[in-house]
Amino acid sequence: MPVSEVYKLINAIDNNKTEFNSSLPISKELRNLVNIPEPNKSIDELKQQIERVEKLLNNFIKNSSSTHNIDKISEEINEETTNEEINEEINEEIKK
Repeated sequence: MPVSEVYKLINAIDNNKTEFNSSLPISKELRNLVNIPEPNKSIDELKQQIERVEKLLNNFIKNSSSTHNIDKISEEINEETTNEEINEEINEEIKK
């Protein structure tokens, strides 16, 4: 397989532009061989992604038909989601 094709495939995998159902691990040796750095998301990007998901969930909950029960569930979700959990998720993403 030509190096240019390997390069294109690795970039597609890094940018989630493949049709694979799960992410594929790419070894450091292969990345070094074709001179492609490890992808990394900044902490700010991860925080923004978390905030967008929270907003979407909150909007979904607010727009649902049974508002009383949903408000209770929303409060429970907000109580369960702590900064520690968010920090752990960010740290796990950074380690990748």
